[in-house]
Amino acid sequence: MFPAEALAPNARDAEPSPPPPSEEEDAPAVPQETAAELEEDEELVEAEVVDPYDIPGVRPADLYHFVRQARLVLSNEMGWNERSLARLNFLADQFLIPHTVRSDLFRQLDDRNFEPPVPKSEADNPPAGVLEGEDSPSGDAAPTLAEEEEQEERRRKAERKKRQSPSRLYVHYLKKAFEALPAKRINQRREQKLVLEGTTKLGLSEVLARDLLRETAQNQGYVLASEEQKPEDREKESAREQLLVDFQQRAATIIAGQGGVNSLTRIMIAQVATDLGLSDEERDAALASIQKQSEKNEVDARLQQRASSFREFVRGKLDAINHGIVIASLAQKLVQIGVDMHGIDEELAWLTLRELLQEEDLRLVTVDQARSHIGGLVGDIMREEGFLSIQNRQRLMSEGAQWGLSPGKCQQLIDDKVDTFNHSKSRVQQRVTLSLTALFALVIGGGALLMYLDTPPPRGVPEGGPAAAARSGRSSDPTSDGQISLNVGLLNDEPDEPAWQRQSWWSEKLSLALLDVYQTDTSLQDSLTEICSSDEDRRIRAYRSLVPKLIATSVAHPGEKLQQSIRASLIGLVRDEPSDKAVGVLAAELTSDVSLKDSSIDAIPTSQLLEKAYVSVSAADQTDLPETRRDLFLDKLRQQLGITYSAAVPPLELTMNEVIRDQYRKLSELAASDPNLAAQLHATVSNTARNYLPPEQIVAKDSTLIAVILPEMTDNWEAYRPIIQQLIDSPTPERMLPLLDVFSQSVRDAGIQQELAAMLARRIGRGLDADEPAQSADLVRSELGLNAMVAGEGEMQRMFSQRAAAVSWDVADDIQPDALAGEVSQIGYLSVLGHAASTGELGKRVFEETIEAGPPKAAEKEESAPVRSTSALAALSKCENLIGRLPRAKDPSSRLDNFKVLCTLAGDVEDVDYETANILAEYILVPKPRAEQSRLRSGLRAFQHWTNFKLAMADQMPRARRAADDLQDIVSGVLGETISISSVQAAREELRNELLRHSLESLGGQGHVSDTLSASAANATAELLTDYYLRHARLEGISTEQLAGAELPDAIADRLIALERSRIEGMALSDLESANLQEITRHEIALDYLSNSPIANMAARQRTWLRLLALRHGKEHPQLKSQLAQIVSRLETQDAAATNVFEQLRSGELALVKLWQLTGGAA
Repeated sequence: MFPAEALAPNARDAEPSPPPPSEEEDAPAVPQETAAELEEDEELVEAEVVDPYDIPGVRPADLYHFVRQARLVLSNEMGWNERSLARLNFLADQFLIPHTVRSDLFRQLDDRNFEPPVPKSEADNPPAGVLEGEDSPSGDAAPTLAEEEEQEERRRKAERKKRQSPSRLYVHYLKKAFEALPAKRINQRREQKLVLEGTTKLGLSEVLARDLLRETAQNQGYVLASEEQKPEDREKESAREQLLVDFQQRAATIIAGQGGVNSLTRIMIAQVATDLGLSDEERDAALASIQKQSEKNEVDARLQQRASSFREFVRGKLDAINHGIVIASLAQKLVQIGVDMHGIDEELAWLTLRELLQEEDLRLVTVDQARSHIGGLVGDIMREEGFLSIQNRQRLMSEGAQWGLSPGKCQQLIDDKVDTFNHSKSRVQQRVTLSLTALFALVIGGGALLMYLDTPPPRGVPEGGPAAAARSGRSSDPTSDGQISLNVGLLNDEPDEPAWQRQSWWSEKLSLALLDVYQTDTSLQDSLTEICSSDEDRRIRAYRSLVPKLIATSVAHPGEKLQQSIRASLIGLVRDEPSDKAVGVLAAELTSDVSLKDSSIDAIPTSQLLEKAYVSVSAADQTDLPETRRDLFLDKLRQQLGITYSAAVPPLELTMNEVIRDQYRKLSELAASDPNLAAQLHATVSNTARNYLPPEQIVAKDSTLIAVILPEMTDNWEAYRPIIQQLIDSPTPERMLPLLDVFSQSVRDAGIQQELAAMLARRIGRGLDADEPAQSADLVRSELGLNAMVAGEGEMQRMFSQRAAAVSWDVADDIQPDALAGEVSQIGYLSVLGHAASTGELGKRVFEETIEAGPPKAAEKEESAPVRSTSALAALSKCENLIGRLPRAKDPSSRLDNFKVLCTLAGDVEDVDYETANILAEYILVPKPRAEQSRLRSGLRAFQHWTNFKLAMADQMPRARRAADDLQDIVSGVLGETISISSVQAAREELRNELLRHSLESLGGQGHVSDTLSASAANATAELLTDYYLRHARLEGISTEQLAGAELPDAIADRLIALERSRIEGMALSDLESANLQEITRHEIALDYLSNSPIANMAARQRTWLRLLALRHGKEHPQLKSQLAQIVSRLETQDAAATNVFEQLRSGELALVKLWQLTGGAA
């Protein structure tokens, strides 16, 4: 606490206690009078600390009011219990009493001697009404609890108006403290103590206290040691500022000379900054100043610091709230603290508070909202039970406390609502009594009339007198017109027309949602009224009409409150509807036409189809929904979409992905026949799908589909442009790779080609030539860093499929064992690529590593073989075709793709003719972009056994337009060994001689190929398969520790088999699937028994793993079951026709490749 003299506004002659100096040398002599006063002030501070009513963090006024109200609560609750403790904690939250002091304060409430003094503002101005402990004036009733709370609230408001803000008190204290200082300089220790006075005694934030100290010192002419700058620091800062000025001038000149900021400008500016010795932060700040970007000034920075301090304070208070509701009074207190204690304006305080409420998922409620909520609960209870029990009253009081209603106001509100309901009920009972009385009188009168009519007439009255006349419809009175009218009221058996009113089975959440829809869209009011009926059949008819209207209205207002209310209404009807038959109708309407496998994509609007799927799964995914209703929805979706739900993937994510994937599949099929219509529908589907899946996932799907539609489209460009623009603006640049491939090969429409060039130019900030698409696409790749980047899921799948298409099931009859082993390794390489591509982003790193490593080196062929196999001839034809494409392809990525496929096939070709080899050598030696050349070097070794190629390289070496070191690297790559040169001048001749020498050795060393597998080929195959299956294990999430000791591929395959079996056993299998799993186990045991070598062991495990993969993927994607079964069946056919184990090993790897092709496309 501050000394009373220092805080008094009129106490000019008192001096507060200054902090001691930080160092002896800067502590001047203090007069004895001043020292005595300082000691006296210190004693005052210490004396106030031990005051029992001085509780840290609690103001005296708040302490007084808290203790007074807390004792009222304990009296009302009859002492201590769980409810009274909860109410006291809530009351402490309102007065912002720290948690650390609550336990001691609660214990002191039982001590009647603990009576905090009345604050001065209330002692001088006693409030109207009767204070606690006083006798009531004669003739006046004692105030109720609600009235006393209102008086308390008025007293608090009056106190807030009269009291001085903590900031003003702190400034006043600082001025008095400065007057007691002997010098105009404040050292850092004294500065820290002054800041501590404001934070501990007045509750100010440290940021605000330090700002006020700085401002007050500046206004009073004092200097803070922390703000002083040494002369050498000022000189350094001046020099640094001059450097920044020079940098800004030179950067502005560069920008003006280049016509704006582009890639070249950035490079030049970065070089200038390096020359001047500027850091990256200084460079960026200077550039921001040049480009006139708004920069926070010192005042804004301090204000932001204060707001951050206030944010942390409020977050701590909100963390203590466990009921999810922030009442208006607490919010106002927090905002006032932000103004008083943290020095921010009220608008910023409210903004900060609302942001935190949204982050913490808390709700701010007003008093009116709280009263409406409690009143609604009272009405519901009274309608259902007819009276308010003690337990319900206690629950309502607890709910009211959570919603910010004081006990008195909540009690009064409950009593008023109960009285209103009882009066209304009494009026209804009176009307019922009157109605029954009238009905009873009518029955008695009717009976009397009938008795009178059936009485025999007295003598003298003709037969058939009044009774007969009445029965015949004629009167016996001659003066009458001979007619009598008897109005008999028939009971109406038809049910009453429904009226819009809440039904007994509607929950509060459903009622609010339906009411919002009813009030927002008047066109739905008649249909909504139809469901307000107790007749089950009538509601069923209403649902059939209402659901399509709600779905159509929902998709017409995407992202709006009406759409949220419609979704909540449909989901709530599924949950609360008492009739299972009616829920069945809701399920049928919501899941109808979710997937039309055999229909065109425009058979039903995509927006309605996706909305139905979303609402259906959301309704089924409710935690409190009965299991039968959940299964009802999921079974219908499972039948239409052909998917299987499991705990591994949330149902909503799985369903929306499958529905949207089906739409993109139909668009891809449509693009083959009508690309213009496909473009138009693609724009609609893409924009709609963004409401249900993350935008990045939609961009990935768009990237693949655009490459199919764009090349042939000639119309609907304006509708399709936004989809292209979203792809180009994607923060993931590799998504653009398919688009760049299309652009580099020129699209069909020249106008679209020009538009694409302009859009890509804006993306990189440089001009592009649409007439040179290959060079322009290469420039875009270079600017975006895509030259050495593997794209995402779609691009990986494309690269894998392109390589896998060159492999077939057929095996040449005369293939040599070493060549067959090489094919096993090459297909194993493709299997890793397919596995990585099928896992999407998770397999991207493995895919890149495998591509970078390249395919395995093919076994060398011997030219003395008498006959070339059919597969070798087919490979030779493909190689010649690929080599012919290389000089014609203008796009570097296309050339690289062709070259990689060529490297894969080169091992199957003994050699090519000289003309074809000459074309390949010319392509290898011609100058090209460095990125392309660096990726070519890794594959040159694949042509080491081609003698004609080495001869062609030797012939072109003297006229090759390449540097000597480049030629040295190329020849070393072709020959598979490091070639050294003696001098740059003689480099071409030396390299030519090396190529000729190796060619002659190849021609002279050709011999007969053995019919048995060589040891080197067997070892190489085993090493490669081990490496490839280690990559498979990485893709499946198997750790290195689990693979310790696994040095052969069959041991690694055992881990893969165990993992796959555990996954399947965790699924809910049908009887047929369980039988298949048992059959696989029996088959595995039989194969293990028959295997008599490591190669045979590996082939057996291949088949077991394949069958388990097929079983799991068939379970997850039922639509793929037949195709997966075909792969397994084809493998069995190949095994029956195989002549050795290596052929079976090759077939097993190829079957895995086919499986990755199938499942990767489905994913």
